[in-house]
Amino acid sequence: MTKPLGIHLDLGDTIHEVPIKPFHELTVADYLHITAPIPEGEEMHETVARVFRFPPLYAWAMKADQVEGLFEWFLQWHREGSERWAAMKRVTLKLEEWTDTHTGPWNHEDAKALLEAEGFHRGFIEIDGVRYMVPQKLDEESIFGQWASLKDLTHDHNGEEAELYAAIMAIFCMTEGERFPSQHRDEEDHEFTARFMGWIQDRRSLFMRATMVDAMGVCAFFLSSSSRFRGTMTANTLTCPPWMRHWTAQTPPPTDSVGAPRPS
Repeated sequence: MTKPLGIHLDLGDTIHEVPIKPFHELTVADYLHITAPIPEGEEMHETVARVFRFPPLYAWAMKADQVEGLFEWFLQWHREGSERWAAMKRVTLKLEEWTDTHTGPWNHEDAKALLEAEGFHRGFIEIDGVRYMVPQKLDEESIFGQWASLKDLTHDHNGEEAELYAAIMAIFCMTEGERFPSQHRDEEDHEFTARFMGWIQDRRSLFMRATMVDAMGVCAFFLSSSSRFRGTMTANTLTCPPWMRHWTAQTPPPTDSVGAPRPS
């Protein structure tokens, strides 16, 4: 087993461990934390303490190269994040090339192959050891309630982009045999609403623990393979992430197995 990365701090009267994750292990919540704006006037040791979640005074007991090393790790996360988004940009450029060089209909397998080439395609994701399946034909494998929930989500969202990705996965990614909530026959409307709102809130919190790399891959696949997803996401330009709006302009509409356009 690979030894976890981290720094061991001996503070005299206490021992503190500072865990460090490689970029591909950062969760959506981690990503939001490390990409938060640096407060004006914040010193390097204060940034390190904030990002790695320990009291700023702990930095005084650290060796200078430890503080500098953690700050460099923080910068490396940002560099790797930029590289991931650059890879996403390469996919959009390949889509532009695809429309220029291919005459056949665009389909789900094309979307899958395009994302696999950059390491973004996901057939499933894992959170806390539990496997959640990623629908490979989203329009066929989802129900109206999921699309209604996505529409409400995009209309009401006022948080960070990455929170949106977690919510999207919460709506569409299920464990094997799991079903999206529906109203029971003997359940009053207000009872179902309360139950569903509790479920979706817990679900969104759960998917904040998905890795950011998984979140990027899942949302990119949905966007490139489902015209209904693209239409729903881009209907509200205030909440739709800019990269999704750009992608939508470049992505050919997916078709079914016989080449007929899918309904949007």
